[in-house]
Order: sequence, then structure tokens, then C-alpha cells
Amino acid sequence: MFEKLVDSFSKIVKNLSGKGKISKEEIDQTIRDIRLALLEADVHLDVVRELTFLIKKEMEDKENVEYFTPSQLIIRATRDKIIDILGGQASNFEILKNPSIVLLVGLQGSGKTTTAAKLAYYLKSLGYNPLLVAADFNRPAAIDQLVYLANQNNLPVVYDHNSNSMDIISKALEVSKDQGLNPIIVDTAGRVHINQEVINEIKDIKEKFRDFVEHSILVVDSMVGQEGVNIAKQFDEKINLTGFIVTKLDGDARGGVALSIRYVTKKPLYFIGVGEKISDLEIFYPDRVVSRILGMGDILTFIEKIEKQIEEDELQKVEKYLQGDFTFNDYLSYLRLIKRMGDFKSILSMLPLSMFGINPAALREINVDPKQIDKIEAIINSMTKEERRNPDIINSSRKARIARGSGTSIKDVNLILKHFREMRKVLKKMGNIVKKENIPELNAPVNTSNIKDIMNLFKR
Repeated sequence: MFEKLVDSFSKIVKNLSGKGKISKEEIDQTIRDIRLALLEADVHLDVVRELTFLIKKEMEDKENVEYFTPSQLIIRATRDKIIDILGGQASNFEILKNPSIVLLVGLQGSGKTTTAAKLAYYLKSLGYNPLLVAADFNRPAAIDQLVYLANQNNLPVVYDHNSNSMDIISKALEVSKDQGLNPIIVDTAGRVHINQEVINEIKDIKEKFRDFVEHSILVVDSMVGQEGVNIAKQFDEKINLTGFIVTKLDGDARGGVALSIRYVTKKPLYFIGVGEKISDLEIFYPDRVVSRILGMGDILTFIEKIEKQIEEDELQKVEKYLQGDFTFNDYLSYLRLIKRMGDFKSILSMLPLSMFGINPAALREINVDPKQIDKIEAIINSMTKEERRNPDIINSSRKARIARGSGTSIKDVNLILKHFREMRKVLKKMGNIVKKENIPELNAPVNTSNIKDIMNLFKR
């Protein structure tokens, strides 16, 4: 996500590092580099022009301020101006009506049906009781897909293959009132291209259910580039959208749509899709996105993901781990946490790796294969309780038994034992750095080699 911009801005900042002052010529060259970086990331031309103008003005106004180095100046100016372009703060997605209808519209292939389920799942986590409605009768598989996702995640859904969009929404309103479900999230009909038929259908729905329709949200595929902004403009002009959701950002190295859509349409970008899991829908926080782009990570989102997945008693074990008291039971919990948190690359993108002297590009090929984790689980599950608590007792005969019990080889068992010991050693190193009394102030010294040690564990 945003890899092109991360790499480009990393080079721009590096070119300015070590300089005491910045000349007019260097400002002009930096602005040219920023313009090129934004265009290569598929940012809309109008946005590129406005951003580069504002960044250049900010740099020229502050070029003689002594307490800013040139690299600090470019980071500050770029951060502030992109955040302004993106609207400053996250846009609140509010449900004020009861019952409230949320129409999800978009072209086929945009991820609209999956996003409907993700949005319902997200709202359910906030305490709402959402109701899904399968109203895409142009693609019969869309109905089956939404029903499957709803059943998998314990979400109520209204569907009827032999109905039509008007009747199924009317039925959903009745179900909503009878069962106290709200909001009603409607997966409307999609088309390969925008045409009058799909526009008329959405207009008819909005007219018939005007007392209940609160949101008309366009789901846009990030992978389509600047065409996504054109699609957004056309939909907004014809049906008056209330906002957007941009999907598949995890698979798009550019991300220009997310940076352009609000400026061009003046409508909010509520959420971004960052993965295939039902929980991979995030609120769009402009400041956090810009922090990622400038190589400073997104620690707040990272912490939120951790908090959702780690139980309180697991958090209390961290101090024990940092003292070197780390067993195979703990190791197994750690592996399961990675599986629950989702794509490992997206987790890495949230960390301020460049601040620790680690090149983010060098870590993008790292991946944690879920099948490999399953194999490790099988090996650990084949150990006795005593072997898990004290791996040092595992000798050759025990390794052979563990390999037989897990359906793996002695070589696999040796590799896991090596990985485990390295991780235990690194955790103990970290414990020596991050002392308990320094954690609240966040002023413990950081040893770059230790961070790299942790990252190297995932390359093996």
C-alpha cells in the first residue's frame, strides 16, 4: 500500500539529508521530484498541481528558519499539505436514522459485495445490529456470495433469487422493524460500465425509499487508477453520493485514488479496504496515511490491531518474554497472533522501519505463509508439555519422535528449534534495552541491530 510513494519520498528526503540550508534551485528540484512521485502513484493531475504549489510555497516561506533542516522542512510541508488535501480529519460515518438504509453502489469487480459484508461486520463491532440485503440481481453469484459471507460471520441477510431490488428492500424494511435491525446495508446492482440503466435503478431506489436512505456510497477499486476518480465524479454528478470506500489498497502499490477522490469530488472517503479478511476494512485517517507515505509508519493503527487480537492476560506476559522466560507455548501463541492479524506485509507497512535504519523496500518480499505456520503448529503440538516448557531437553530421539508425530522431518524440527532459540535470545536483548521504568516515557535507547535481528527471523 502506497509503496511507490514511500520509496519516492524516502529518496527525496535522503537527497536533502545532511544539508544545512536549501537553495531556490534545490527547492525547485525537490518539487519536480514530488510532482513526478505523485504522478507515478496515479494521483489526479488537479491534486498534483495543488499539492506541489502548496508545498513549494511552504518551503519557500520557511527556507530560512534555522530550526528546520531541509529534510525536516520537506517532511513537515508535505505532511501538512497532503493532510489538508485529504480533509484534515477522518470523516465520521454516522447512522442517524432508524431504520437507515445504506446503499452501496459501484461497478462489477470493485469489491462491492465483499465490502457490504465488511461494513456490516465493522458496524456490528460498534454495537449496531446491521441487516444485509442482497439486491444485485444483475450478477446472480453476488447474492450467493453475500449470503455465504453473512452466514460465515453471523450477520443477518435478506435475499430472494426470484425477487427484484424494490421488493427485496421493502422486505428488508419489514424485517428491520420486526427484529430491531439497523442499519440496512444494500448491495445494489453493478455493471461493467456506467450506463443509464444502473443510474436509473439507483435513482428509483432513492426516490421510493427517500425517507430511509441515509447514505449512498460508491465502492471504488484502487487498482483502476485515475479512472476511479472519473467513475466517482460521474456517479456523484448523477446520484449525489454521500461518500466513498476505496478497496484493494493492499494490492495497489500506487494508491493515487485514495489521495485524489475527496479533493476532486468534495465528498468524504470513509473507509479503505486493506485485505481479504472480513475485518480488513479501516477508517480512512488522513494523518495516519500520510505518516505511512513519509516512512514514519502508522503506529496507532498497529496498536489498534494488536488490541483487537491480544487478550489482557497475554499483554501481561510481555514483561516475562522480555526477561527471556519464553516457552514454546508462548511461541505458538505468537504464531497464532500473526495469523489473526492478517497479511504480514500490511503489518510491516505500519511500522516506522526507516526510523530504525531499515529500508522498507528490502522487507517487502518477506511473507509468512499460513501453511508454514500450520506445519510449525503441528511440530509444537507433537511435543510433550515438558518439552514445550524446556526445549533444551529435546535430544535426537525426541526430535525423531516429534517429526514422526507431526508428519515432518527432523530437519524441520531442527529449523523450528533454531528459530525459537533465536527469537528467545532477541526478546531477551530487547528486554535489556526497553527497561520497565522507561516504557511510559518512551525514551529507552533503540539498538538498530536488535530490530534487524527480529526482522531477519521472518526471512528464514
